[in-house]
Amino acid sequence: MATRHRSMLFRVYVWDDRGLRLMRQTISMFALLVLLVSAGTATAQTIDAGRGTLPLYVPATYDAETPTPLVVLLHGYSSSGEGQNTYMGISPLVDTYGFILVSPDGTKEASDAENHFWNASSACCNFFDSDVDDVAYLAGLIDAVKDAYAIDEKRVYLIGHSNGGFMSYRMAHDHSDTIAAIASLAGADQSEGRPTPDDPVHVLQIHGTADTVINYEGGVFRGGAPHPGARESVEAWAAHNGCAKTGVDTGTFDLDGGLDGAETVVTRYASGCRPGGSAELWTITDGSHAPDLSEHFSRRVVEWLLAHPKRSAGTAGGAAPPSGDITMTPVTVGDLTFDVRMAGPADGEVVILLHGFPQTSYEWRNQISALGEAGFRAVAPNQRGYSAGARPATIQDYAVPRLVEDIVGLADAVGAERFHIVGHDWGAIIAWAVAVEAPARVISASPVSVPHPDAFARVLGDPTSCQPEASSYFDVFVQPDSEDNFVANDNAGLRGFFAGIEEDAVEDYVQVLGSKAALGAALNWYRANIADRQVSGPAMGVVRVPTMFTWSDGDTALCIDGAELTEEYVDAPYRFEVIEGVSHWIPDLATNQMTELLLDHINTYSER
Repeated sequence: MATRHRSMLFRVYVWDDRGLRLMRQTISMFALLVLLVSAGTATAQTIDAGRGTLPLYVPATYDAETPTPLVVLLHGYSSSGEGQNTYMGISPLVDTYGFILVSPDGTKEASDAENHFWNASSACCNFFDSDVDDVAYLAGLIDAVKDAYAIDEKRVYLIGHSNGGFMSYRMAHDHSDTIAAIASLAGADQSEGRPTPDDPVHVLQIHGTADTVINYEGGVFRGGAPHPGARESVEAWAAHNGCAKTGVDTGTFDLDGGLDGAETVVTRYASGCRPGGSAELWTITDGSHAPDLSEHFSRRVVEWLLAHPKRSAGTAGGAAPPSGDITMTPVTVGDLTFDVRMAGPADGEVVILLHGFPQTSYEWRNQISALGEAGFRAVAPNQRGYSAGARPATIQDYAVPRLVEDIVGLADAVGAERFHIVGHDWGAIIAWAVAVEAPARVISASPVSVPHPDAFARVLGDPTSCQPEASSYFDVFVQPDSEDNFVANDNAGLRGFFAGIEEDAVEDYVQVLGSKAALGAALNWYRANIADRQVSGPAMGVVRVPTMFTWSDGDTALCIDGAELTEEYVDAPYRFEVIEGVSHWIPDLATNQMTELLLDHINTYSER
């Protein structure tokens, strides 16, 4: 018998294309409970910066010894802090992404309606000539939260809708020493022609082309001063941040659940920017002033903010020392969410590192740190099947073209127009494939252990080669439910792969893969791409980007035959490195050599 849940109604007042109206949204009791539970302990915390007590959402994992990002959410005209939070759904992400959230209320205007507003600019929305200083209030609120909690000085962010978007821009102008990045939905930059801020600030403008309240092309709202359009606002901040004047369209998103397909075009202004600054425009084609936000919206905005810290808090134009500290960050690509290890400056040249089977991005831990310390932005995902949020059910979802799409999408998600690609084992196969399929995006390629797939297929089909016998394990891996044998007896079979590897690495690999669901998904890479001990699918083709291929002579799974043939499949500067006396697990067992080789190769072709 089906169970029915009674629905509850909550009310949110918003400005849309028809003026002030009551937005009635229906949410099931179950969904409401999920929302409340997702907020964790957040509602138990409060803060008061002079205008009354505000709820403060604090992650359950908060540690006073660990600096935590702060997000300030600013509502639109006539709404409220909690109303804006309900509309955007930011507080349910506090535990997932580990940030503190506060959503204050603006001042009540001197009208019968007593609408809340922010005194942001002459364009919006001080309609009763109030002299309230909202810049001082918000700066004081940020300071109050800093006094009460361990806040990361390089990760103070603002999200604003409409009037809140105007206010976010105002804070970026007036407190560029404090604000790392802002995200404005349907807001606009200042009309007053303010001077260039002392410090760069990352700016994201999200705007619908059918917005008739704060017009996408610019205009006037309720008799205020003219406001700039969305693109004009972004280009002004690109100029403030020293970026190139021309933006680059890098992809599409689905941000509006009421519109078909991926309606949002992403335009980035990231070339030549001052350290710690960039500008980006997400144009929602046919989107209104209050879009029907998709399930991806809040995650994408939060992920964008967290990926854009301030390079040097309080130092005009200064760059913070590159950091090798590794963070684990969820990154959404389409319908999948990947667990991604990152290190280095947010605006550093991106290096994507891909792990193999049966490992995780932890195998690249030493190289991730070294790249970060060298000023690169190292990005290493737990790939499809390995991340719990990126684990589709069918075998064909793990075919190489899908895996390539993941990595190109990941590059888009972290704002990398061009990037270096590194991969080991299966990660090497995907690195080869990305280099072939997206040569305009790839600066250099560094596959490790596995030769070019066409060279590998060639020796795999050669009975005189040692490779067919070395690959006999394929016959086991492709069998249905073969994962059962590896996870039995406390993952004894899985642990058996990792001879000589540090125990902390083994524990990470087993923690991620030590279940039937996870290991089965990882083995689907074999099932989708191997048949009868042969590589399925068409030939991959020639690589035309600078390539360094690294192989080890102690690798019993990959014979030298394919390694030596690989040069024939690279029509670009090519380098073949052999590490002696090391087995298949090169990043784990030849850490220093691998790190030195990567840094040398990547620096040789770096576009920094």
